Amino acid sequence: MKVLITFAGSNDPYASSQVANQGAARHGPILTLAAQREFDEVHILATTMMLESAEITARELEAIQPRARVNVRKFVVRDPTCHREIICELRGAFRDISSSHEQGVEYFMASASGTPQMAMCIALLVASNEIPARILQARPPAFVTADMEPVVEVDLRDPEFPMITHRPAQHLLPRENITQDPQPILQSLGIIGDDPAFLTALDRALAFSISDDVLLITGETGSGKEFIARFAHEISARAHGPFVAVNCSTIHGTLAESELFGHVKGAFTGADTDHKGHFECAHGGTLFLDEIGELSLENQARLLRAIQEKEISPVGSDKTIKVNVRFIAATNRDLKQSVADGGFRQDLYFRIAMLEVTSPPLRARRGDIIKMACAFLDKQNRIHKLKRTFAPETLAALMHYHWPGNIRELQGVVNRAYLLTRGLEITRDALEFVAPTSDDDRWIVPQPHPGFDLEAYISELRTQLKTRALELAGGNQSEAARLLNVSPNAISKWLKGLNNDEY
Repeated sequence: MKVLITFAGSNDPYASSQVANQGAARHGPILTLAAQREFDEVHILATTMMLESAEITARELEAIQPRARVNVRKFVVRDPTCHREIICELRGAFRDISSSHEQGVEYFMASASGTPQMAMCIALLVASNEIPARILQARPPAFVTADMEPVVEVDLRDPEFPMITHRPAQHLLPRENITQDPQPILQSLGIIGDDPAFLTALDRALAFSISDDVLLITGETGSGKEFIARFAHEISARAHGPFVAVNCSTIHGTLAESELFGHVKGAFTGADTDHKGHFECAHGGTLFLDEIGELSLENQARLLRAIQEKEISPVGSDKTIKVNVRFIAATNRDLKQSVADGGFRQDLYFRIAMLEVTSPPLRARRGDIIKMACAFLDKQNRIHKLKRTFAPETLAALMHYHWPGNIRELQGVVNRAYLLTRGLEITRDALEFVAPTSDDDRWIVPQPHPGFDLEAYISELRTQLKTRALELAGGNQSEAARLLNVSPNAISKWLKGLNNDEY
């Protein structure tokens, strides 16, 4: 599916001058694009002053491309020459437009309409990969020749253009009772993201960092729980102390007590020397108990006492050792349900859930997917001493995938595509996604947000299903109708551009 996003300009729908000796109005930039390229969707962004001409342009465009879905969207800025206002509003507009799309979308942005500042903001967002699109330029008729076509694609990856990288927005604000600036810590930990859902998690971790109460981080596997834990440690007064990470799923049976609390020489067969446990190793710092929901009930009881008393007894010793430790626990389980099912102690749950942060899944922070993908790409470029880039269609595919494996899966997909690529551009064909292993289909539902259009999403979903059914049926309308369990007449009407969304 091809989607065009363009501003409405003073030369739309028709240029002010007349065609010589004919008296006919000359197509403006948007209609020039429509006459030269086919699109499935066109979104015209119009300031208040341009709304009327945008509506006229939309009607004229529908006459040129009757099958294209054309939408006029109000573009709210006080000053259409203010770069900052334009770039902020343009980010939001693209987020809303792309939220109804799934895989197989190609985005195009037109640079000829609108103010010069709008064209500049388009170039910046596309060049930095914030918007995965190709830029189309409608060439003025005076410059159209046999070898210079009316519409040209601006390739910002041409070596003559400077390379522009995305600088993460500084949206995580310091708190008055925390003296450290969080931004350098985020950078040193390699934490990427300024999506509101992720910033909420970081802000909660920041707020809780002044407390020594247990912090519980919940979230799906691969969503970055340990990164949040490390941030909470580094921003706290314990940053000078150790950060000890323990994967509780690897601790089993009688060895658990030795791993956590240590043992003395001769405590059991093979205990040839004294051994410090994780609690002692974390003294003065933070002990991160990952996958705490995997501990056995017996080990949960031992852990509860150690957390409450902040003292331990090594295996084989009758002495107790005081430990000064801040505990952070993490789990991908629903611990409330585990308590109800009898698999997790209720008293331990209440002890560790005093402060809670939820690490959002990657599909809930789509604004960060491209930033993280580009960061993984940059790392591979440094390792292999190359300058590979993503094709816009590749970035769009990454943005619309549902990521059941979250950040870990994204990194794997990018690294694999990098190694499979010949040349300097990573194409859509190089991406190998892992099929979901769960029966849970909720990933296909987009994240609702202010401005989300439910009817537009449902309409787009219907269109994609009809298109896919026709592809599977080899263009046979009756077979496509059978696959969708609708009447052949519904498919026929849709193909004729009657916009019949009712079955």
